[in-house]
Amino acid sequence: MTRLLVILFCSLPSLLLAQTFEADLRLTNVTTSPGLPLTTRVLLDHDVDCEAFSFGVTHDESLLTLSSVERGIHLENATLGGVTPDYLMLESQPIGGGGFIVGCLFDLTPPITDLVAGTSRELIIATYIPNPTASGSTTINFSGALHVPPVDVLVILAGQEIIPTMTSGTVSFITDCNVNGVPDSEDIATGTSPDCDLDGIPDECGFSQGTADCDGDGVPDSCESDCNLDLIPDDCQPALDCDSDGLLDICAISDGLASDCDLDGVPDDCEIAQAQEPDCDLDGIPDVCSIDLGLVSDCNQDLVPDSCNIQAGAADCDLNGILDSCQIVAGNSSDCDSDGVLDTCAIDQGISSDCDLDAVPDDCEIAQSVEADCDLDGVIDGCAISQGIVFDCDQDLIPDSCNIQAGALDCDLNGILDTCQLASGSAFDC
Repeated sequence: MTRLLVILFCSLPSLLLAQTFEADLRLTNVTTSPGLPLTTRVLLDHDVDCEAFSFGVTHDESLLTLSSVERGIHLENATLGGVTPDYLMLESQPIGGGGFIVGCLFDLTPPITDLVAGTSRELIIATYIPNPTASGSTTINFSGALHVPPVDVLVILAGQEIIPTMTSGTVSFITDCNVNGVPDSEDIATGTSPDCDLDGIPDECGFSQGTADCDGDGVPDSCESDCNLDLIPDDCQPALDCDSDGLLDICAISDGLASDCDLDGVPDDCEIAQAQEPDCDLDGIPDVCSIDLGLVSDCNQDLVPDSCNIQAGAADCDLNGILDSCQIVAGNSSDCDSDGVLDTCAIDQGISSDCDLDAVPDDCEIAQSVEADCDLDGVIDGCAISQGIVFDCDQDLIPDSCNIQAGALDCDLNGILDTCQLASGSAFDC
């Protein structure tokens, strides 16, 4: 076949045999992921119109498998200055194997239409499938030794057979475990893929065998959350996470996500929930902290907020939110009879009388001799007189019965002082 091409080439008219022309064939370089198809192109640079060409291309069959060979854009008529050749041979299984061969003659009969001079004229597109285990790099080379008989590497320019300069193509196999066409190292460097265990392999491709994984979830400990920086994943320290929210207590406290008013390293809500600290008013703050911070009062210093004591039944008869016992001890309210009930409340509730309306129970005034009760009826004499309970005919503010008992005359024993009867004319002193 080669000799046929040469005969055809030689039959072409040669008008510029005295000149020397140059041509360059080159294969494009490719970077690819093992297992993904790759495409390389055969390009031609030539300084005068090209009438014909032939060449073979070889590859390492242990690393690459040829998938297809197609004409390039410049072998299509009227495409970017291209031209459809009268004769084109593309053989992907030449005798002896090892690559593919190409033979092209642009014109067998007039009119003559050659491939015009130019650079980077795309002649052939070849697609390969890399071995999935391929690594490093390999070359794709021009060859004049493929097929039987061999196909020479030739370019016919203006009737001259030119052995072109040839540039091989390099195929570089990248480490690309996620098969996205980008080297793993670049994925990691740009942040496209995380590499939490720093093994140089994107996490989506798995992790190195034998790495510590305390919770057995398939993610190395070094990649798990470790908020307290103790090199133990937070998920593996449940005892340090009282509310089981996935965040260690000490971290929740330091991040301001949980309060720890007593500074014991345990969030307040856990101490309350686990009954380690009472929160009688259900405000989410341990009682002892509410008291220490002055948020609630604890007048009797029993570490229970007064409001809770009152709610539990402690006396606050005047409803001012302060225990009656504290008001009495502090001297803010009186309890003259020491019965634990504020005098004002004893009066308001009818427990004690206050006939003179001076806010002091009558029994206290009598007991303290502030007011007299000569007949020991529990009623202040002044009130007994003003209320008509007893008589005070001489208006000395002492009941007549007490005056009589003390020795005043009542000769007729009618309970009325003789002096009053004589003064009123109700009796005579004959």
